[in-house]
Amino acid sequence: MAFAETVLHDELPENGRFVVTPESLECRFVVAFSGKTLKLADLTGPGLKLSGIDGSVSSIDDYHLPQRWSVAIYKHPLKVDGILYMSRHMNSGKSVVLFDRAKRKLKSQRYVPFLKHPDSTNTVLALHVTYA
Repeated sequence: MAFAETVLHDELPENGRFVVTPESLECRFVVAFSGKTLKLADLTGPGLKLSGIDGSVSSIDDYHLPQRWSVAIYKHPLKVDGILYMSRHMNSGKSVVLFDRAKRKLKSQRYVPFLKHPDSTNTVLALHVTYA
């Protein structure tokens, strides 16, 4: 999910494949975190409806409305650490955005260059990525 939401965010497929430069992947890392349990506003399934929001919040091109919702959720008295939502670019999975206050609960355990991560090949193959 993170790959589609970041590396391929603004990319369009060419002949059924995404074309990226090796350099665009060499600067990417997979980061593992540990720490305390995060409290997230769940904007998926029933949580979305209970919040009074609809699915467009994670699928529209104009980010003005999602940003306004994000500010409202950030300011809510529950003081959640972030938002769980359906990925715009891979709607079969969920994504998380974290607020700055989540930082105190997390510690980065390790950084692995994306191209050296064991799942990188599977990710590239599954998303039909080729190198320019």
